[in-house]
Amino acid sequence: MGAYVKSSVWYYAPNKVAPIVFAVLFFISACIHVFQNTKYHWWKLVFALPWAATIFVAAMAMRAVGAFDYDNLDVSIASSVLVVAAPPVFAAANYIILSRTLYYIPYHTPIHPGRILSTFIGLDVLIEALTINGATMLFNRDRPASTIKAGGNLIKAGTILQISTIVLFIGTALTFYVRCAKAQVLHARTRQVLYTLFASSALVVTRSLYGVVVTFEALSATHVGPAITNEWVFWVFDAVVMLANSYLMNVMHPGRLLPRNHKIYLARDGQTEIEGPGWQDKRPFIVTVVDPFDLVGLLTGRDRKTAFWEQQDTNMSGAGNRGRSAC
Repeated sequence: MGAYVKSSVWYYAPNKVAPIVFAVLFFISACIHVFQNTKYHWWKLVFALPWAATIFVAAMAMRAVGAFDYDNLDVSIASSVLVVAAPPVFAAANYIILSRTLYYIPYHTPIHPGRILSTFIGLDVLIEALTINGATMLFNRDRPASTIKAGGNLIKAGTILQISTIVLFIGTALTFYVRCAKAQVLHARTRQVLYTLFASSALVVTRSLYGVVVTFEALSATHVGPAITNEWVFWVFDAVVMLANSYLMNVMHPGRLLPRNHKIYLARDGQTEIEGPGWQDKRPFIVTVVDPFDLVGLLTGRDRKTAFWEQQDTNMSGAGNRGRSAC
């Protein structure tokens, strides 16, 4: 257990150098994301990547300020809120990338790619709201004990929901991967995208598990646990893990691996890219909200009627459907 420093709202005296170093590293990663999104024209798809890295820049900047003024509660709260706000944004980027991958090989997706995106992003917005509101309540020790406890419960609910969502996400991605592998339509670039999503999800889950531990320790009425009293735990299981995730996405940016146009898909031969009409959900908006997975469509066979690739694959020799090599 780390040594307690009198009047410190952090429990210890925060390291003065580490937050500056990490702020610079996250800033560099954010700049690379901006460059890559611009180069590959992927701003509409993975704007979340530079956004998440920038949130961490702000979080580290607040922590650096707190290191020199460690009795400032407002600075500590700001840093803590920003730290818990960033992981769901990284997770949102993963959901968007998986959706685009499903559009690329539509005939092996478990459900409509658009429904994947709307469902997971909707859950992510809920997670973000729970964690941010919970953090502002939990880390403000000037509030009543009941408010602090309520904040901790919100963070626990948000974190558990995030882990559950990521597990569901990984299950969906694995199902897609197995189907594509059996059909032998997974070329190197698609494999790289899926492997990157699996690795990124593992990093986000690791950080989320750390968040659960911190929350339970913060709510303990008997003792303060090692996750709170030892600063190195934060750097290893939060800052380093999320920095690794940000740079992982720099190295394996989806813009160089997947087509920007969601109408371009991989033919069943696993070699040819074709531009099709796109896979649209023409149901009324309110119906998509009530039934995001279109269970009615699955039962009635409506999804099969929208399988445009079956007709195009049989007419690849036609002038309008002639594709290019995906390799």
